[in-house]
Amino acid sequence: MYKNICIQIQNLFQKSWEHGSAIARAIRSVHLPHALTGPIRFGDDGKRVQFSLDVMEMTPESSLVKVGTWSDEHGLQVYNFFKKSLENDIFAKKKTLIIPPSFL
Repeated sequence: MYKNICIQIQNLFQKSWEHGSAIARAIRSVHLPHALTGPIRFGDDGKRVQFSLDVMEMTPESSLVKVGTWSDEHGLQVYNFFKKSLENDIFAKKKTLIIPPSFL
């Protein structure tokens, strides 16, 4: 009984939208060299490539300070002053780094 239900559920998810391939091809062909967030380009697999993100920390005064960068080519790069402040910060264990799984 459970096997039949699983097969039925799998069949629901295997159906693709008739225009899905065309949209995926169009997205992969996008190249915007001067977008607001920097250049936008997608690889053959549909993932964004050749981009970087600023890593920010919110201070106790609620202002944002850039503490590093993350790029698809180099990964996480943390500035030295931030590394040193983490070593000396007794509250460092309470800091949360949120990195989407797709970026790891």
